[in-house]
Amino acid sequence: MRGRLICAAVLLAACGTEQSAPPRHGEPRLRRLLGRQYTNTVEALLGPEAAAVAKPPADIASRGFEAIGAAELAPSDMALGAYETSALAIAEAMVVDVSKLPPIIGCTPSGATDLACFDTFVRTFGRRAFRRPLAEDEVARYVGLTVTTAGRYHNAYAGVAYAIQAFLQSPYFLYQVEIGEVDAERPTRKRLTDYEVATRLSYFLLDTTPDDALLALAEQKLLSTPAQIRAAAEELLSRPAAKGALQGFFRERTKLRQVAALTKDPAVYPQFTPALAAAMEKEALLLLDDIVWTRDADYRDLFTADYAFVDAQLAALYGTAPVALPGQFEKRTLPAERRGMLGQAAFLSIEAHPNSTSPTRRGRHVSERLLCTDIPPPPPDVNTQLPMPVPGMPRTMRERLAAHTASAACADCHRRMDGIGLALEHFDGIGAFRATDQGLPIDATGEVVDVATFDGLPGLGALVRDLPDLHRCWVRGLYRHATGHIEADGDELALVEVDKSFGEAYRVKQLLLEITVSDAFRFVDNVDSVDNGEGK
Repeated sequence: MRGRLICAAVLLAACGTEQSAPPRHGEPRLRRLLGRQYTNTVEALLGPEAAAVAKPPADIASRGFEAIGAAELAPSDMALGAYETSALAIAEAMVVDVSKLPPIIGCTPSGATDLACFDTFVRTFGRRAFRRPLAEDEVARYVGLTVTTAGRYHNAYAGVAYAIQAFLQSPYFLYQVEIGEVDAERPTRKRLTDYEVATRLSYFLLDTTPDDALLALAEQKLLSTPAQIRAAAEELLSRPAAKGALQGFFRERTKLRQVAALTKDPAVYPQFTPALAAAMEKEALLLLDDIVWTRDADYRDLFTADYAFVDAQLAALYGTAPVALPGQFEKRTLPAERRGMLGQAAFLSIEAHPNSTSPTRRGRHVSERLLCTDIPPPPPDVNTQLPMPVPGMPRTMRERLAAHTASAACADCHRRMDGIGLALEHFDGIGAFRATDQGLPIDATGEVVDVATFDGLPGLGALVRDLPDLHRCWVRGLYRHATGHIEADGDELALVEVDKSFGEAYRVKQLLLEITVSDAFRFVDNVDSVDNGEGK
């Protein structure tokens, strides 16, 4: 992270010289819709019944982000089959009650040969499905498909359903297509078209397809300037769907989605149940929502908050004042030893083993996902198993982990992970506080290598809260999610300015806006200029 920022600073200084080529942006690319974006889009186009049967393939991360995986990884034959099966199920669901189809079609067909109505359907539905107007040859092709199928089955709605099935398997539906148009002021880059900006905005901020109002702005060329984009983004962020979209990103980056599938040894953690796991996930999202949406507060409160929203189970686990009503979540003050998201049972459970804690996993999560510090995998010839406990000779987890730092091949990386995770040893494998480990006192001192030492979770949260790497990591994490690629040199320069704006108040809603109006969001590289030798 620091190396990239130094490079960006060098480039920024060099850009003013005539000899230096302008920095490049990320290359334009096709990016598949994430699974939740696919389902949300189906619901926006066709309604909840269709969304209920939509079954896209699973998302696969690349370089730590599912959005990058969607841009870099080609779909497998199994994934393509899943899209086909899903489209067929959706089409079949649409003809169960054809009385619901006219609003989707845009007209009521008079029969299987109603070309005018089919033309209206293809143009209106196709515009929303492809996030742009259809070319005339596309209109003719889809109208022809609708007419042919309607005639074969002597049923106009059968033709419409078949066309919908075809739309849902088109690359123009399944992918965010970003080609751009050459920027007259700087030919080495391309400005995303207004329709491409509308699509990128909507999927970034709402996790769904742009609606008619946003497409109308694109049609009128009202998404071309930063001021126009800011106004549109502000309106999108006022919608309820914005909360769900941010939750989707947060659940991915914090691994929160994994809590529902966790297994814990019932002999060690008998109180861990699916209901408790569900409560853990909801607690984490309620804190995020409170800080970002309810209070529009400093996002760093995520790491130092002295309160939580808990139900009866979590109140008992945390030792807070009880919650009387089952299933009710109420705000409670936390004990002094528990603070913020790193003290939440969800994080502490996910980054633990079925029958014990894991300082290594907890520390790696903080290093990689919060501070963007890359930790390489262990060498292939290294035994990663800890020494087995010796009966009658209890040892704390810190003592067992000492073997990591005793090995030269392991020491550096494990200092960066274990040095953080050991500070969380007062919390067991499901997040309950404990004073001892194996009957022995816990040493909860820790270290962020090359930064500072601290004591326990409160010390860790306070330290992490003020680290510049934390803030840069948040900015770049959201940017990578928004664009599906690692930032190139030109993107990094633009994001340095976003860093500065974010650092004025650390409000996440403001950060989302600043990303959308940045050059890093609005421009892509003109790869043709590289091929032609321009800008070298």
